[in-house]
Amino acid sequence: MGARGQRWLVVALLGVGAVVLWFINPATTPGLPACPWWSITGTYCPGCGSTRALHQLLHGNPLQAFGLNPLMLLTLPFLGYALLRYLLAGWRIEIPEIPLRAGVIYAFAAGVVVFWIVRNIPVEPWRYLAP
Repeated sequence: MGARGQRWLVVALLGVGAVVLWFINPATTPGLPACPWWSITGTYCPGCGSTRALHQLLHGNPLQAFGLNPLMLLTLPFLGYALLRYLLAGWRIEIPEIPLRAGVIYAFAAGVVVFWIVRNIPVEPWRYLAP
């Protein structure tokens, strides 16, 4: 499969995923797998609540989505930008690149670890970060 075919496959998979997530509410649908990290440790990982948050976002509820996983919601614009650059590169359309220094990447990784720890502290105000 060529590069264009791979890009169309990405678009198709994201589209199918969005349609499925539109119709299936992960908060109320029985039989969906739980987060493996939560199942093993009983604590929340940085991604816990992301599927439920995306479902809420697709239904136009950004505040509920933010309450389920604020980190995921804050990273969506960056992921969307990276996806757009990837897809448009197939049609040779250039959009400006945002240069990232190593320090920014390390700071983001540290922020994810801090979020991971803080969202598992069961006292106010930190308990609001739990999904």
